[in-house]
Amino acid sequence: MKTKLKVSEMARLARINPRTLHYYDEIGLFQPNSKDENGYRYYSLDQLLISD
Repeated sequence: MKTKLKVSEMARLARINPRTLHYYDEIGLFQPNSKDENGYRYYSLDQLLISD
């Protein structure tokens, strides 16, 4: 099972624009679990709340 989600993957699952995740990170509203040395953002499935 994949543990790290790229911005595009997280955005697709959350049904939002990837730029929205970048913006949320910039303002400190919703930040990724980790960033690598190149600045790539990674999220986890735990950060995704799914409701019916």
